[in-house]
Formats: sequence, structure tokens, C-alpha cells
Amino acid sequence: MKTLLTGIAIFAVITILCFAVLTTFFDVNQGVAAIIGLVIGGLCEWLFHRNVNRS
Repeated sequence: MKTLLTGIAIFAVITILCFAVLTTFFDVNQGVAAIIGLVIGGLCEWLFHRNVNRS
């Protein structure tokens, strides 16, 4: 249960940070920034769970 909540927190934080950085500093359209943020957040969560399950 702890790793599930950690994965959700990683996904949420990475997604919000990517969206904020892309829209603020790179002036990317909000729709594109949201999709990119979701993809990067999902990738980070997947990598986290993959590494946790190997241990």
C-alpha cells in the first residue's frame, strides 16, 4: 500500500511540475503541455514501480 501511494504522489508531482515548466518557461500550449506532463509522469511512475518490484 505504501508503494502504491508513493507512486501516485510521484505521478502527481512530476505531472504538475512538467506542466508548470512547459507552460511558464517554454510557452507551450496548455493542451500539449498537459499531454506531455501526463506521459512523463506516467513514465516516471512506471519506472518507480519497475525498480521497486525488482528489489
